[in-house]
Order: sequence, then C-alpha cells, then structure tokens
Amino acid sequence: METPNPTSPNTDLLTINETQCTIDLWDTPGQEFEHFRDMPDYIDVEEELAYAYALADVFIICFAVCDPESFRDVRGKWYPELQQSRPGVPVILAGTKLDFRDDPSIIEMLRIRDKVPVTSEEGKQMAESIGARAYIECSAKTHEGVHRVMDAVACFLR
Repeated sequence: METPNPTSPNTDLLTINETQCTIDLWDTPGQEFEHFRDMPDYIDVEEELAYAYALADVFIICFAVCDPESFRDVRGKWYPELQQSRPGVPVILAGTKLDFRDDPSIIEMLRIRDKVPVTSEEGKQMAESIGARAYIECSAKTHEGVHRVMDAVACFLR
C-alpha cells in the first residue's frame, strides 16, 4: 500500500477571465503529524507545510459539518497557524461533507455523543469571526458547492 504524502499538491486547471490558470491544491492532514514519523518513507511534514504556506495565494480552511471537533479546530488550530505563517493571505472557510448534515445515521451517532452537526449559521458566524473572505458549504460526494469553492479561489489568484 502506498504511503500517503500529506503535502503533495494536486494540480488542476481553472479558467479565469477566459485564461487557463494552473493551481496547486495542497491537502494537508487535519490531525497532528506525530503519527507520520513512524512511516518508512517519512517526510518532515512541518517543513513541507512551511514550504506550501509560503507559496499560498489563498487558504481554504475546511471542516466537516458532521464533525464539531473539526469545526472547533478552525479557530483553535488552523486559523491561528495560518495567521502566524502568512498574515494577510485571504482565507476561505469551507464546510465539507454537506451530504452528511441531514443523514439520519450521522445525526444518531452525534446524538449518542451529545453533539449535533454544525449549522450553516454557525459556519457563517465562524467565517465572520476569523475574517474569512467567504464561507461555502460543499459535498465532494454530491458535488454540491464544489464549483463555488473554486470560484472563490479564482477571485484571489494573482
């Protein structure tokens, strides 16, 4: 099984004002990096992240609407880290896994843990509180909202 590289970019094409632009999307892991150190082909994740951060024209902070802990990490971890690394770079806040918000099995699983999915209003309030330029909800599974995330990114590319 191939070991995932948490800092390897995915390259995509985006059309902005009829001009094709190449963008690199760096999907970094949401968890702490200690567990990577035991992998056979370990890379220094923090060093790679610093490199990725230095190249960024826009940051997309993602959280899963069905995971209140990932939502708390927006303010508790990711926003402060990005502001320390690259203050002034535009931030887009994205609520992912939108298709799970109304899923009865997810709602029940959260209820057992005395939790509920993150609401759209809570996402908007978080975006405002961290100064995000946009708040967008999306689902990779249903593709709902994904184009809006890319449209928002396009607004901030140089």
